[in-house]
Amino acid sequence: MTGVQTCALPIFNIYEKFLSESHFTNARIIQGDLLELISISSILISILSTTILDALCFGKPVIRVKFGTGEPILPYDDCEVVLSTTLKELTYNIDRILRDETLQQRLLQNCSTFIKDQCNIPPENPIQILENIIQNSEDLTL
Repeated sequence: MTGVQTCALPIFNIYEKFLSESHFTNARIIQGDLLELISISSILISILSTTILDALCFGKPVIRVKFGTGEPILPYDDCEVVLSTTLKELTYNIDRILRDETLQQRLLQNCSTFIKDQCNIPPENPIQILENIIQNSEDLTL
């Protein structure tokens, strides 16, 4: 990626400090194009965010971490398009979703119907449709 910068917002300093103290080498806090980051990712891990829907449109497996009793507005779990997990089982489920191609395929198959039903995005080629919408909106702002 070009033009990736470390984020300077104060809240991110907490995360950057955590990453530096834990010596993780497979994660970075950056400020860049979110859709580009999702497109090059193997999976998306989220709690309650619209990035879940973005990743589903890219055909990426999603792990939704559950905290307490809060539920997302969209029925991700009921439609079986994400793998939901507790924080305690997150590591196990990351490994599981990366290695289990049958699980990945099942989630992906449900994804097309979910996108169509929840967002009225046609299941055929949703990535190209979204790219066209984004391009057209960018053209209008220029």
